[in-house]
Amino acid sequence: MNWGHKITLAILAFFAIILFMVVRSFQENIDLVTENYYGEEIVYQDKIDKISNVRIYDREVKAYLVPEGIQLLFPDEMIPENVKGTLHLYRPSMAERDKTYEIQTDSTFKYLVPAGDVVEGKYILKLDWTDGEHVYFQEIMVFVPKS
Repeated sequence: MNWGHKITLAILAFFAIILFMVVRSFQENIDLVTENYYGEEIVYQDKIDKISNVRIYDREVKAYLVPEGIQLLFPDEMIPENVKGTLHLYRPSMAERDKTYEIQTDSTFKYLVPAGDVVEGKYILKLDWTDGEHVYFQEIMVFVPKS
């Protein structure tokens, strides 16, 4: 085999690798953070104000892993009946595992996400709630280990 054949084989191998990479890239699943990215960007200042309210009024929510699931503990300076809002359980790696809950705390200022709704992996809890006077937004990262 002369050098001309070797160059031809090298070019064909290069094209085969490129073609393989293109086909493989089209098979990759790419989940967007949100479907309505630009619409949410317009109202982002409201979210910034809600985040600053958490710091100003010292209303940080704590998240704990318990055998029953993920437990959220709201500050006890608030009236439990007034705490209302939504919790978006966001799974960055798997959009089909995302869930949204309506928040209503009990008299112990706790809210429980059932263990059956979470599997191992990283979650971002996006809390958007009110205490009757102010609105708040907080993101809490939680990693659920293998059970």
